[in-house]
Amino acid sequence: YSILVSLIFFTSTVFNYYSFNYLPDAPALGFALMGWFFVVKSLDDDSDKYLIPGFIFFTLSGLIKITYLINPLAVLSMGILSKLFFKQSSKLINKKIILYGLLTILVVGSWNIYMLWYNEINHSHSFNTKALPIWSMSQEGILQVWEHFTHYWYSSYFYQSVFHVFYLSVLVLLLFRKKIDKRIAILILFLFFGSLSYFILFFRQFKDHDYYFLAFFPFIFLVLIYSLSVLKRVIANEKIHVAIKLLLLILVVSGLFHSQKKMKERIIDNVIDNKFRLGLLVNENKSGIDSLKIEDDAKFVVAPENCANGALLYLDRKGWAVSSTSELTTQTINDFAKEGAHYLLVADDNFKIPDGVNGKLIYCNNGLKIFKLISAN
Repeated sequence: YSILVSLIFFTSTVFNYYSFNYLPDAPALGFALMGWFFVVKSLDDDSDKYLIPGFIFFTLSGLIKITYLINPLAVLSMGILSKLFFKQSSKLINKKIILYGLLTILVVGSWNIYMLWYNEINHSHSFNTKALPIWSMSQEGILQVWEHFTHYWYSSYFYQSVFHVFYLSVLVLLLFRKKIDKRIAILILFLFFGSLSYFILFFRQFKDHDYYFLAFFPFIFLVLIYSLSVLKRVIANEKIHVAIKLLLLILVVSGLFHSQKKMKERIIDNVIDNKFRLGLLVNENKSGIDSLKIEDDAKFVVAPENCANGALLYLDRKGWAVSSTSELTTQTINDFAKEGAHYLLVADDNFKIPDGVNGKLIYCNNGLKIFKLISAN
């Protein structure tokens, strides 16, 4: 059962695609799952010795991406309720859960306060530092997001039959709720409310960012794990368990083939998005650009660029990204030069350095031009 449940992860195209990716969601999920392992082990053994590593991993997860704080918050809520209402549970474990949970929130909260302050004084911003809730959207916008969530992305979240198994698992937990440890039931319940709150608070993001679904994984897999745990206790007939395992095996194999097909569509068949065109063009010209012997600390202005980490990433230089060459006027280029820009990189065959800008063309190849801004020296 444990092997099959673990393999269900890999029926998710979202999981497979973003596990090898620069986005922080996959490592944040990994730390969250490690945290859950130690916390659940502590509850099963009725021992507090695994709580420290559990909350350390939860803290690392929340530091990487704050939305994964829903996991330690669920455990903290369970600890508080257990201390108040379940006198038969270990008081020491509950006290430790509350202490470590509050420390986790303090560390992650402090880091995010510092991050917001740092961005503020440096005039920087990112959509990742604030909620984009459902109530800030129009009815049409809400329907568009829901359409993407339930149709466009749905087959990438998991193989469709995995969702059917999940719904059956929820039903099993509801029917046999008295067979579940009260603390585990509370954990799953609070994790559900945390996941639902996360979905509402970041609803707008689910239209274009499928990786936001990864935050639901702990809830989904705790439901799967504990539903199977319940079935093991209520069904004694080994043949029935063999049949369930065979069905899960068929599900996993089918899901892996499905995910392989979806991955091929994303990686091999996908047309390059125009957003990444400039970065890929710089990469194609890498040897020619390297031959210019440009200083490591030189700053670039790159255009047209819609991805802040595209061309500058391939150049391995700091600088500014301008979305359109029409914005490169005499005034703006000279302003960039005053700010410390040394070079202007443009992917436009028709672009010419504007009058009033003291610049020299030093590279022109394969649709790419680089100008050295003399006035910046």
